[in-house]
Amino acid sequence: MKMGLTVLLTSLLMSGLATSVQAKQPTIVAATPVVVLMPFLIDNPDFFALTPEQRQAVTKIAQVSSAKREAVDQSVLDLRAELREEIFKFKADTQLIKQLSDELAKQEAARVQLSIECAKGLRSTLTAEQWKTLTELALQ
Repeated sequence: MKMGLTVLLTSLLMSGLATSVQAKQPTIVAATPVVVLMPFLIDNPDFFALTPEQRQAVTKIAQVSSAKREAVDQSVLDLRAELREEIFKFKADTQLIKQLSDELAKQEAARVQLSIECAKGLRSTLTAEQWKTLTELALQ
């Protein structure tokens, strides 16, 4: 058990070191939404050849999107926990379950809308080539 933990920790540390040394390539899983790449875009403006104006615009988009997304994400987590708790009760309140699931659906839709708005803002800020690079990274 101790040996396995040591191997796991070593692997994690080595992968972290390898990632930090790599030549500006983010670790992205398939179907990563473009908005998830915002930190990479902000931290690597030279990779995308962002102009000073684009850097400002991207930073503003990120700040607005991030604040809204964090609030929605917290709401989604809270609603899921509350819904799960109610579902697991022996005498669950079906009306409350319906209300919670409806609110969860609204919050999930709001999260999707925030992603759409963020992508729309990036599309209007980046050039076609910069957008192509960003979306290709998201699809790798």
